[in-house]
Amino acid sequence: MFLHNSYEHLAANLIGLTIGGFRVWLNFGISGVAIIFFGGGIIAGLDRKRKMLQLYNAINSSVKKLAVNLPKETGFIETMKGFFGNDVENWIDETSQKIVKEAEGIASRISPFISSYLKFLGCSAGVSALSGA
Repeated sequence: MFLHNSYEHLAANLIGLTIGGFRVWLNFGISGVAIIFFGGGIIAGLDRKRKMLQLYNAINSSVKKLAVNLPKETGFIETMKGFFGNDVENWIDETSQKIVKEAEGIASRISPFISSYLKFLGCSAGVSALSGA
C-alpha cells in the first residue's frame, strides 16, 4: 500500500490523506479513517489487472530513470574516461538510450514475475476512498 511511482505521487497521496483523512476523522474517528483507507486499498489491491499496470509503470519509469541518471550521478563516466578515453561517454550514452528504448520490454517481462510475489495494496485508492467518504 506504500508503493509510489514518484515523489510527486507520494506528495499528492499525503496531501489527499491529510485533507480527506481529517474530514473523515472529524466525523468517524480514527477507526473510521483506518477502515475506509485500508478498505479502499484492499479493494484496489484485489484488482490484479490494474495492479499489474501500476507495477509495469513503476518498473518502466524506474528503468528509464536509472539508465539515464545512474552513470552520470555516480561518476561512472568520469572514472571510465580515465581508463578508456573520451569515447566511453558516447558509448555509455548510446547504451543508456538503448536501455530506455527497451524499458517497456524489460518492464513487461519483469512485472508479471514480481507481481506474483507482491501483495501490495492501493494507497491512491485508499486516499480516494477517504476523499469520497
